[in-house]
Amino acid sequence: MWALVVAFGGAFGFAYGLTGVGSVFAVPMLVYALGLPPHQAVCVSMLSVSAIGLLATILKCRAGEIDFRAGAVMAAGGFAGAPLGAWAGRLLSGKWLMLVFAAFTAVIALRLLWEKAEPALGAASATQMARSPYLRLSFAGVFVGTVAGLLGIGGVLIAPSLVLLARLPIHRAIATTMPAIFVISLSAISSHFLAGQRVPPVTTLLFAAAGAGGLLAGMRLRHRLSGPRLQAVFAMALLAVAAFILLRNLVSK
Repeated sequence: MWALVVAFGGAFGFAYGLTGVGSVFAVPMLVYALGLPPHQAVCVSMLSVSAIGLLATILKCRAGEIDFRAGAVMAAGGFAGAPLGAWAGRLLSGKWLMLVFAAFTAVIALRLLWEKAEPALGAASATQMARSPYLRLSFAGVFVGTVAGLLGIGGVLIAPSLVLLARLPIHRAIATTMPAIFVISLSAISSHFLAGQRVPPVTTLLFAAAGAGGLLAGMRLRHRLSGPRLQAVFAMALLAVAAFILLRNLVSK
């Protein structure tokens, strides 16, 4: 059992380092492979994302890859929206929670496949960001926080929002996702704990620790992929997760 926790934790961390998204992969792993109830899986996922998100933020900050202005706008909105999502999640059964999870994932994946990856902005990034729609980003942040509290998958919406609204290149958007989801995860998990949700401590610790190891490998591979290819890999992985969850829930009694 513990070997599975470590293996899936490492895979989750690798996915996070590669795409800036972890929970969308972690929640199905925790539910279908490790047998956690969906609501508990959301909490374990958010705790793990918060822990390795902090590590990723430190590493990306040193590399100068994070756009803190755009990330701060998203994080502030998300911090406010997360408690609302945590409250709404208690109104859904485990099966409906996973179906909503899959639907959101599929919509984002299809939107990313439709949108061509932006070229690197280089020195023009600051000028372009100065004109970016911060009001729309803040509303997107509230929505992201609500979804994070509800489904535990806020990060899957942050990177696409930064690409589609702030016009950040995919590599920079993924790096900026990491500090934003760290802040949003803290708000979401606090709301869940205040509502009485608890997590298995050993499973959570092992899953997060293995995730930290996988994170480094994923980040290394990400730098070897071009923006368009990385965006396509990201979107196809999300579609695969959504299809699996939908099939698993729709064919079950």
